Amino acid sequence: DGKKIGIKTGSSFEPVSFETFPNSTYFYFESEGDLAAALSNHKIDLFIADEPVAKLISAQHDDISYINKAVVEDD
Repeated sequence: DGKKIGIKTGSSFEPVSFETFPNSTYFYFESEGDLAAALSNHKIDLFIADEPVAKLISAQHDDISYINKAVVEDD
């Protein structure tokens, strides 16, 4: 905990992020591209995204990898 976490503005991940990582600092971005740039530039430590988005960003950026771990399971 205590990480700098990026969230896309209006994301449904916001409530679960606050619950899962309560002691973190949150930064808001308008797009996935902005999240990727912030991560590459070390302005954030991580961001939470749907798996397809995380895979795509990871494939497009050699310096970004993703952790395939669900924060919330689909019902």
